[in-house]
Amino acid sequence: MTTTVRRPLEGVLVLDLGQVYNGPYCGLLLGFMGARVLKIEPPEGDVVRRRKRDVEPYPLVMLNSNKESVVLDLKHPEGKALFLRLAGKADVVVENFAAGVMDRLGLGWDVLRAHNPRLVYGVGNGFGLTGPYRDLPAMDLTIQAMSGIMNATGFPDRPPVKAGPAVSDFLAGVHLFAGIVGALLYRERTGQGQLVEVAMLEASIMALASALGALMDGDGGVPERTGNRHPALAIAPYNVYPTNDGYVAIFTASERHWHSMARRPDGGDRRHGRGVDAAAWQGRDHGRPHQGPRAVRPGAHRPRGGQRPASPGARGVGGHRAPPAREDAGADLTDPPARQRPGGRGAARPNARPGHRPRALGAPRAPRRRARGTPCRGRARAGHEAGLIVNRCPDFPAR
Repeated sequence: MTTTVRRPLEGVLVLDLGQVYNGPYCGLLLGFMGARVLKIEPPEGDVVRRRKRDVEPYPLVMLNSNKESVVLDLKHPEGKALFLRLAGKADVVVENFAAGVMDRLGLGWDVLRAHNPRLVYGVGNGFGLTGPYRDLPAMDLTIQAMSGIMNATGFPDRPPVKAGPAVSDFLAGVHLFAGIVGALLYRERTGQGQLVEVAMLEASIMALASALGALMDGDGGVPERTGNRHPALAIAPYNVYPTNDGYVAIFTASERHWHSMARRPDGGDRRHGRGVDAAAWQGRDHGRPHQGPRAVRPGAHRPRGGQRPASPGARGVGGHRAPPAREDAGADLTDPPARQRPGGRGAARPNARPGHRPRALGAPRAPRRRARGTPCRGRARAGHEAGLIVNRCPDFPAR
């Protein structure tokens, strides 16, 4: 017998004003938890939507799956009135505009709280709603630079490098999601909504724990970038090594890992030391794979001539419960573990047709509750289409 699993946020209505990655990712996570999420876009559409005109860009489809779409011009009196009607029925508002934008529109926290005292208002921005940097514009790149992520990324004799993914956007989105869920629990206990604020800068700094440890435990100087080695040079082996078909990332978090990995398939032993002393030795070549690893001694872990493949199942390392990983930007979505996990199934197509609502990655199918005529490409004005959404809101009792 099949048992229907209820998700914790079923019955919660979210108005998602998020743009690019930060806010939309928060809205996506709320949708995964069962909330009904209305993505509200301006007439010109989300910034990511404008990257391609002929199809919906894949990041837009991925981060806005399982959401319903509506266009509202919040600068137009009618659009503003429709949004207030929605906010009166909603449980959550999510936005990541620059600080002060919603206040200038007359739709800030104070206005919406007076309109709906049970509302949870989640805002993500670069530097917070207070402080000297409050009004500075912020994007993932600038936050990576100001937080120290770029200073910790790359090699010591090269310029700072940004992390490949938009880590600051997504870190802030996860923090905002957690804060909103906490505020919903608070509301259940008190009956009162809350303002939830997450600054991208603060969320990003927390990810620098190892680098900050090297700074605080050192001589007071800013530590050099360490390439692919451990940021505090506290662990070895911890690097990316060449193989005959790419690179493999290996680290040993404990003595048990090290002794297990050091046993060769033929029964021999390749242990030469690990830990802080070995990590210091590793620093002699800045941890660059093409120069040969120095984790314990030259060539100690490097397959001679790069003879071993990088695939975990094809080398003797993976069977010894040490944590190796193939370095391959595309393999993560095609390897069996990725495809078998919920997040690796049901990926939406990047060339989704106009009006197509792809499933979220691995999310259960939600019942169709989309209002007829709801725009999906951000081209309609506030009016009839938006009104259809508003007319459905009585399904959610006023809080």
